[in-house]
Amino acid sequence: MRKLEAPPDVDPVGIPDLIPTRDHDLDEIIEIEGEAFDSPWQRAHFLYELHDNPYARNYVLRSPGGRILGYVFTWELEGELLINNIAVHRDSRRKGLGRLLISEVLGRGRRNGCRTARLDVRPSNRPAVELYSRLGFRVIGIRKGYYGNGQEDGWVMVRALREGAESGRKGLS
Repeated sequence: MRKLEAPPDVDPVGIPDLIPTRDHDLDEIIEIEGEAFDSPWQRAHFLYELHDNPYARNYVLRSPGGRILGYVFTWELEGELLINNIAVHRDSRRKGLGRLLISEVLGRGRRNGCRTARLDVRPSNRPAVELYSRLGFRVIGIRKGYYGNGQEDGWVMVRALREGAESGRKGLS
């Protein structure tokens, strides 16, 4: 396990570890999920990603004291890193940990041969949109009525992980 490097504005003392998600992490993850999202994933969804999805790469960001500070659930599929779910505990937000999570999975995806990264985001989630934009993601499409039982569109954002990688609009409405 490699120690993470802190972003420039994060205190390097007590840097958390990014480690693979395990079943015993789910209670904390589900608590964070419920605080972070109006339509949270259910335990069965997390269990599917942990045990039945061969493309899934799932990580928790654990404090030196053992508490889960955040998590990210991704797929690596056909040269693309799909960031499906990411959240940071409410007490740990605005400290650079979301950027740390994203930056780390982008690097892992690149090392594993992914050429592009893609995610969906609510346009109303300005902090997330700004973070993703700062990390090089750009909007390439809209998923009509994607969030909140059709009440809000979703933006599809992508970024290249390798020189010359192309990102299209396949499968978008």
